[in-house]
Amino acid sequence: IGQAHRFAGVIHEIGNWEGKTVLDVGCGCGDLYPLLHALGVSGYLGIDINKEYLEVARQRFANECTFLEGSAKGDWGRWDIVLAIEVLWTPEVTWTQFQQFCKDCWRHARETFAFTVQSSEVGPYLRHEGFAITPLALVELCRSLSHKFKIVHHEWWETGQIAVVWR
Repeated sequence: IGQAHRFAGVIHEIGNWEGKTVLDVGCGCGDLYPLLHALGVSGYLGIDINKEYLEVARQRFANECTFLEGSAKGDWGRWDIVLAIEVLWTPEVTWTQFQQFCKDCWRHARETFAFTVQSSEVGPYLRHEGFAITPLALVELCRSLSHKFKIVHHEWWETGQIAVVWR
């Protein structure tokens, strides 16, 4: 139930998952896969740069879906939905790197790109260590990808924002 609650905001904002193909960028140990499978996705590919996480994902979901080593820069083709949940939240990430990451993800999205990012517009006692941007910067980033987007507060983290961008 913890993982379902953790991802509920993104799941809700996208809405219809039935028959969709999903590229999960920064998939980690594959935590999203069971929920997406239950929602009826027709195809799933998880990619991550962390070999240890991928090994765990492959063991958990052997013969159910595919997990490959790589980043959003790779040639993964086009997917109905591209997800990047809790990716690039480290303090070393720069604004330029985050923008490029989002552009790389967007080029794989046939319909929708959804991601989470930490807001810098909170008190320091709430903010986690790591990359954060202002809500205005997030609006501008989404606008640079498409004129159709939505940004909502992420209830799992006090500081989180969910961005969903449509073609």
